[in-house]
Amino acid sequence: GSDIRRDTTNNTSTTISNQRFQTSYHHLLDDHLRREWEQLWESLGNTNIANSPGWFDAACRSFSYTQKVILTIRDIASGTLVAIVPLVRMRFFGIQVLTVPGL
Repeated sequence: GSDIRRDTTNNTSTTISNQRFQTSYHHLLDDHLRREWEQLWESLGNTNIANSPGWFDAACRSFSYTQKVILTIRDIASGTLVAIVPLVRMRFFGIQVLTVPGL
């Protein structure tokens, strides 16, 4: 359905839900989210190092990114992480953008 609800739970995440999926924006890659991402990454057949949680962490440290925006999508029925989009906030030519780290 198209019934969308927005809940702001704390300073580190925002959640938007519909009847099938829950989308959350996180500003911190905590241990729990990292383990879930690793499990998802390992379960997929088309992975490479550049879409792993370890690479995201290393790129954020190497390039000194301090503003992370990690989009997670979960199946509401099971709570299972089904997709993740790890981004960083930075400025390109004076414009604030979300992008993948390392560009």
